[in-house]
Amino acid sequence: LNLYVGTALLDLYAKCGLINDAVQVFESMQDKSSVTWSCMVAGYVQNKNYEEALLLYRRGQRMSLEQNQFTLSSVICACSNLAALIEGKQMHAVMRKSGFGFDVFVTSSVIDMYAKCGSLRESYIIFSEVQDKSIELWNTIISGFAKHARPKEVMVLFEKMQQYGMQPNEVTFSSLLSVCGHTGLVEEGRNLFKLMRSKYGLSPNVVHYSCMVDILGRAGLLP
Repeated sequence: LNLYVGTALLDLYAKCGLINDAVQVFESMQDKSSVTWSCMVAGYVQNKNYEEALLLYRRGQRMSLEQNQFTLSSVICACSNLAALIEGKQMHAVMRKSGFGFDVFVTSSVIDMYAKCGSLRESYIIFSEVQDKSIELWNTIISGFAKHARPKEVMVLFEKMQQYGMQPNEVTFSSLLSVCGHTGLVEEGRNLFKLMRSKYGLSPNVVHYSCMVDILGRAGLLP
């Protein structure tokens, strides 16, 4: 297969959930660029084949595969979902050495990885080191603390992001309402739900309504 056609085809198969077909195309290609490898690693991650993604990355390393931010981000995501802290730390070191420490997607993946592995301190340190914090980074760190049921830290971060001049979005409120549900903060959850529309002009979606049902249900307030 032609390099560009083969890469595009395996990427298409992977995005359509046809991971076995993507693998067949990948293995049949004589010439593979760093983009080809990156697409295949990302394809495994998109289809939740996290161990296969790590194995393929290691195989590429043995062949002196050129690093890029897309491959690193995918591999770090795989480490996150496997709660593989040791491998995640290794990838963090590779990220720094490769000079991708300022890439927002890679940095967001590292913050998420440490949080999912329970290392919230490391997650926050990396977040704090970033000078220009995007909404994606704020949402990642807020989500990390929310998933570990840390409402105090979540609310402090929510206030800080606004002081920083960052407007919260729907993803932010999903984490805020989620942590309220898991920690029994009924009134706080109700107030946040109201603020979405009244203060921030955001329309609640099915995720936010589900969070409110969870908040009220856990408190025994549903009819």
